[in-house]
Amino acid sequence: MEVRSPTELLFFSTVLIEGVDALGEDQGATGCLFMYTAKASPSGGGYAFLVTCRHVVEGMVSGQITFSRAIRGQPLMAPGISVSVHPWLDGWTYHPDPKVDLAVRPLHPLEEAAGGFDAIFRTFLNVSMIPGC
Repeated sequence: MEVRSPTELLFFSTVLIEGVDALGEDQGATGCLFMYTAKASPSGGGYAFLVTCRHVVEGMVSGQITFSRAIRGQPLMAPGISVSVHPWLDGWTYHPDPKVDLAVRPLHPLEEAAGGFDAIFRTFLNVSMIPGC
């Protein structure tokens, strides 16, 4: 399936976040994959992150993240690839203001655990693709 529109790209870049809190209760939510490009980088490269709400991940003691599968850079309408994350809290960075409900996690270690860079679908929108920007 070839995806091109911003809506399609965002749909397949959304991940399922599931976990268990300290009381043994199941928790679940979603997150999105984002790319931050460092303008000062001589290579012009960037950093990919999983972004979600702080309240989603902060109370979990264990969890897994399910990504859309990819083949040749395109998403598959198939069961996703689930990655168990242990220890759960390591790797998450929260906004310094606790009132800001934002958490990020580097994507690279999750990509490796999912089977490599090409195993999961991720895409990054250019600002020119977003109306009004």
